[in-house]
Amino acid sequence: MEELYAEYTKSERYLLILLSVMTGVTILIALFGIYAMITLACNRQRKEIAIRKVNGAKAREVFLLFFRRYFIITLFSCIVAFPVGGYIMQRWLEQYTRRVEMEWWLFTGIFVLITLIVFVSIFSRVSRAAKENPAKVVKSE
Repeated sequence: MEELYAEYTKSERYLLILLSVMTGVTILIALFGIYAMITLACNRQRKEIAIRKVNGAKAREVFLLFFRRYFIITLFSCIVAFPVGGYIMQRWLEQYTRRVEMEWWLFTGIFVLITLIVFVSIFSRVSRAAKENPAKVVKSE
């Protein structure tokens, strides 16, 4: 019975490899997209960041302004994506006799990882923008 099951799941292992590679590529594209979106927003708002800095805002306050905005986007996208992904995975797993239950901590871990990536991206770009001389930024705009 084990040999028959192993033969049956052989095509599934190839599908797993293919899906793993495609998932890796998709994650890389998403990471570049998040970083590019944050970079574009920082470049568009360079003057605003400089004026806030002149008026006494700390780099932390500017960071929180950006982080709040992108955290809401991340939260909304996860609220939409997790139920859809969970439903599709549940339907796919129903065809197997040996089932694996999807745990809630998996989705929580994904959300934390995405939030961490957004946090690091925002931190790197906003810290660079906050270190610029406000006079040069306003003069160049």
